[in-house]
Amino acid sequence: MQLQEILFQENYHPQYLFSCSICMDSKPLHQFMEISSCHHSFCLSCINRYVESKLDDNTAMIRCPEPGCREGALEPLSCQWWLHCSTFERWCSILCLSMVKAKVYCPYTDCSGMMEADDHEALREAECGHCRRMFCTRCRVPWHQGRVCGDSQEAIEEEEEEEKDVLLRELAAKLKWQRCPQCRIMVERIEGCRFMKCR
Repeated sequence: MQLQEILFQENYHPQYLFSCSICMDSKPLHQFMEISSCHHSFCLSCINRYVESKLDDNTAMIRCPEPGCREGALEPLSCQWWLHCSTFERWCSILCLSMVKAKVYCPYTDCSGMMEADDHEALREAECGHCRRMFCTRCRVPWHQGRVCGDSQEAIEEEEEEEKDVLLRELAAKLKWQRCPQCRIMVERIEGCRFMKCR
């Protein structure tokens, strides 16, 4: 409002420069943006960097950068025209995520998609909206049909160990590794005879 009043004064001239309280540079009025809720003004390049730094901290509600200002807040729609497109989209995305109260993440490492659950304690079996695989929302692991939730983590770890054993056996067969008959460790013959001695 204060800057708009200056525009209507008789002695206003387009070449007049105004100082930004962030960078302390003097710039023409058309390079400034006024926060409507508190009427503090800042240059567009500073306010752009300020918004980007707040988004880097995952801050959805961005306050006025003026020290001590308690009533000023930036609104995404009023900033849309001078923010970079990628910055505006990031802000909208962070705002949407901040509105989700109960977040549940897909446990599959190649997905990790986020979903909203109204009451994830009551819900147990869920389908990921991103990868379409089933998982348990209580213990946050892939779906374990017929298993109790507390036992499922150990069962999944056992299955993973079995998968690793299968992969190791396949690799050993491909590279012609052999198991020691006494300690069962995998050994590779680099040179010499086929005689194997346990370490």
